[in-house]
Amino acid sequence: MRLRDFATPLAGAVFVVMAATGLLMFFELGTPLGHELHEWLGFAFVTGVVLHVSTNWAPLKAHLGRWPGRVLAVVGAVLLVVAVFPAKNDRPPNPSRSITMAVSRSSLKELAPLTKRSVDELVQALKSAGYEATAESTPDSLVGEDREKRALVLGVLFPAGQR
Repeated sequence: MRLRDFATPLAGAVFVVMAATGLLMFFELGTPLGHELHEWLGFAFVTGVVLHVSTNWAPLKAHLGRWPGRVLAVVGAVLLVVAVFPAKNDRPPNPSRSITMAVSRSSLKELAPLTKRSVDELVQALKSAGYEATAESTPDSLVGEDREKRALVLGVLFPAGQR
């Protein structure tokens, strides 16, 4: 078996999975397993592409010798530089992650004043949503570190449209 017989099918097969999981993640339809698969298959994709390029070096050089190949190579290089070396940003970082983490580690007793509801109302709302909560429960104690489940609990505590 020649390297070419393996390199191109590897790159193609992994590309299909990476494209599908990437699109699902972009449209927020992905699953935790799909996200994990997407990240880990990145290594297989790099391997497949390196092998594919090494076995097709002469045609690649021919493509880079013409203007479309050159333009695409320059655009790719610029995008790589932008991704690796982001522009200086003078704005302060978005505090939403820190706020979410602080809220998710606070007890219902501590969160009640922020929600403008009583602790009993919060406990009842969470129980209605299927969570076994007490006044001492925190969103994280109810769901652990699962971000999607944390968002659901926080949605029960802070429903949309509530002031």
